[in-house]
Amino acid sequence: MTTTGASMGGEGNLSRLFDVPGVHSGDRRFVPVHAPQVERAALWVRASGVLEKLAQWRAEDGYDPTKGGRPSQFTDEHALVLLAVLALEGQELTAVRARDLVLTRLTDAGLEALNVDLNDHRWVKGERGVYLRLWRTVRRVLDVIDPHPDEQHHSRYTYREYATLLSKRDTDLEECRRQRLAEFTNALIWTTVEALPERVLKNWDGTIAVDGTHVPLVKKGITGFGPDNRQATIEAARVEHARKNRKKVPTGSDWKPLAERWQEGPRSERKVSSEPYGGWYTRTHEEIDKPDGHRDTKWALDAQLAFMAHPGPDPQFPHLVLGMGLDKPARQPRQSAMTALANVMSHDLPRGYVVGDRDYYPHAQAEDWAIPLRSAGYKIVGDLRRDTHGVMGHFAGAELVDGNWYCPAMPILHKNATVDYHAAQGKVAKAITNRQRLTRAIKDLQPASGASEEKQAAYRGAQVNLRRAEREEAKAKEEFARVEARWKELLEYRQRFLLRPREAPRDNGSQAFKCPASGAGATVSCPLKKEPSRTSKGTRTPIQKGNLPKHPGKVCTNSSGITIPVEESAKYAQSLVWQSDEWKRAYAYPRSMNEARNGWLKNVQGGSIADHARRPMRGLAAQSLLLALMLGAENIRAIEVYLRDEDKPKKPRPPKVVTPVVTWDSEEDDYDWADAPNAPPVAA
Repeated sequence: MTTTGASMGGEGNLSRLFDVPGVHSGDRRFVPVHAPQVERAALWVRASGVLEKLAQWRAEDGYDPTKGGRPSQFTDEHALVLLAVLALEGQELTAVRARDLVLTRLTDAGLEALNVDLNDHRWVKGERGVYLRLWRTVRRVLDVIDPHPDEQHHSRYTYREYATLLSKRDTDLEECRRQRLAEFTNALIWTTVEALPERVLKNWDGTIAVDGTHVPLVKKGITGFGPDNRQATIEAARVEHARKNRKKVPTGSDWKPLAERWQEGPRSERKVSSEPYGGWYTRTHEEIDKPDGHRDTKWALDAQLAFMAHPGPDPQFPHLVLGMGLDKPARQPRQSAMTALANVMSHDLPRGYVVGDRDYYPHAQAEDWAIPLRSAGYKIVGDLRRDTHGVMGHFAGAELVDGNWYCPAMPILHKNATVDYHAAQGKVAKAITNRQRLTRAIKDLQPASGASEEKQAAYRGAQVNLRRAEREEAKAKEEFARVEARWKELLEYRQRFLLRPREAPRDNGSQAFKCPASGAGATVSCPLKKEPSRTSKGTRTPIQKGNLPKHPGKVCTNSSGITIPVEESAKYAQSLVWQSDEWKRAYAYPRSMNEARNGWLKNVQGGSIADHARRPMRGLAAQSLLLALMLGAENIRAIEVYLRDEDKPKKPRPPKVVTPVVTWDSEEDDYDWADAPNAPPVAA
């Protein structure tokens, strides 16, 4: 590229752009950091209690601080505070950036707030020396909580070396360190939640939205590698669970010990990923959504995040991250989500709804998800899969239909209302897919000018098939509209057969219900029940004798009702009536917020957790620590934005425009409109 002489020197030299003091291009690597910034980061670290946890865990591991040795220049607090400052600034969380903070960016007051004296003769002044000491301090912190202390990160393993390492790994030590890591990282996140003013926190009813999001690692993963010891243990537990419940044992490949599988052959010398603790995250889009067939596959970790949510519009608080669980994609998502919820479950806070996608409800096993949450006082709300509609459970004569307990005398048409609805919906999806396939095919068959008669005939035949597919699609949509209208009527009508709660859920999660034909608020009239008093007969729906169960259960014979334990059909039970207005508010708003927050956390303008360059340290412990700092910093920013917006004067709402309605009727008007004598002329 050629340039003019004026741009290279002289009076018009472009270097004058850099002569203005205090101006920079947005790169904060050279902007001074003052004492208030350091003090805020230090308050965050100290209030979390992680420093005391590190000391306790070192003592459990046999560390004796009284033994000799030169004390390190940087302490655990120094390292964590410097990383917290970088996280609050949105910088890369590396030892290099921390070194720059100490040597060039921190003001004298900032160094004093950090309790660092660079004039002390014991301090190393060189960049390399400060970097190495900071890096060793970070590693000392990670060594206490690292589930994989046997992994080195300065070079990549071969398949043979990594298989040997996994075969010798201590799974008990790994599990202990995982618990430490979860407690450490979630303590950093929860401290930022406690920073929310109490007057704002009171506006939260305890509703939580849970979702998983992938956190990308390096691009190169491990292909064709078998499970590690922990995965084998998990699979063995799944098989045992299936046998215990008399279910079909899941089949899979016979996994050989890794040390034997990869010791021989050319593949044994291939290199594994530089971040082998990750896994393949794969997301396949339906053809109806992505006609070209789109598939996302990334080497990543799966972060299960819990957010503050509100079952409706206009929340009066920021949507903060409550906790995090980190593991391989699809490894144990529900267990990781419970790790993310451990923070809020261990505190005396309101218990609201827990909302998640179908991966939690109804896919999760009851003992992994529904039972512990309901026992803690939470109410499960979720959407249903197509194969979980209709009658999915029985207890004392009551039937679980679409997630709620109903009278067994409810007509079969109402029990299977959603089954028929999904059948019609499936026909529409099939018709749309067929039409899209033919639309793509007809583009390939379009003949050029002068094409043979055979190609033109094939094109005309494809056009006929496309028109037929369009007619079938229109017919399927018309049928679906009719079925949907009928489905909504059936859902509304069957609420009369819903068992009514007799009291709030108990401490153990069980709940007492009464028959819909019992009590003053009875909604049905049953031949098996005595006519309730103070109930208008016209307001009750009569139950046909042909719909009565042959052998009535306790729900029909007990006068006071039944108590359904928490574990009964817990996998499919939920707190609100599926597709009711209350369910739609409690489910739709938190789910929409959840997806929006995940997108913002990954956005470069937001949390940037999807940017691997922001967290380049290798190791599961390092990734967890850096992610926790990034999520905590984003919580602090969200609180600041909320409080700043709260202080802004509210714009007055414009008055509602009311259109006057003309009520004058000429036939009812008895006024004599005849012109009076000497009246002025009527205007033209």
